[in-house]
Amino acid sequence: MQHTPNPMFAKASEIFAAPGQNLPSTCSDRPKPTSRTIPAKVRDLIAKLGLRYRPTSQSDLEAHAGQLAMLASDLHDIPADLLERAISDWATRSPYMPKAFDLIQLAKSYLPKPTQRAAVATDWEMRAQAANDQLHGREKGRRDIRWVASHDGMRLEFDPSYRSDMDKFMDRLNAGEADQREVDRAPVRWRQVAAEIGYLRDMGNERFVIRQRRSTIAGL
Repeated sequence: MQHTPNPMFAKASEIFAAPGQNLPSTCSDRPKPTSRTIPAKVRDLIAKLGLRYRPTSQSDLEAHAGQLAMLASDLHDIPADLLERAISDWATRSPYMPKAFDLIQLAKSYLPKPTQRAAVATDWEMRAQAANDQLHGREKGRRDIRWVASHDGMRLEFDPSYRSDMDKFMDRLNAGEADQREVDRAPVRWRQVAAEIGYLRDMGNERFVIRQRRSTIAGL
């Protein structure tokens, strides 16, 4: 039995291969070059797209093939991997044949977004930085506050990253790194606060000793 070629593919191949033929564009926002070389991969993808949206009437095959040829011409410069992904995504979301514009927009959406440029310091940010440099440059300047810029000015706020000498003393007690000599040299107020927290034991007469902690591990 002799095999009869699919008329849709035959007509599409004829249009694709027609030398010097200028095809009307299916995309209104793209320039129309005088001649286009359609990569084989793109033609294959468009042919498979035509199978997904095959017309129900045999009389529409010629028009369908012409539409596929114009679509391939409009999409000739789209990378094949992006085009294949766009066709696959379109087929799962729409029962209608896509226009070139539809597939181009999908292909563009797969491209990585451009990285944002580093933000340029505003006038208020520069003023806040200068004020902080001046504040921290003073011998007795406070270290626990800082100037913070906003879109319309700057304000003072506590610096959560700042650790005072007393904070560092408490950190060492909490970590078990402080010894009795360091405790004895610490200001009385620091030791009183440490005793209230539970790091030290108040023995009276401004005498404080490190509170021994019980191990939380059974058997130790």
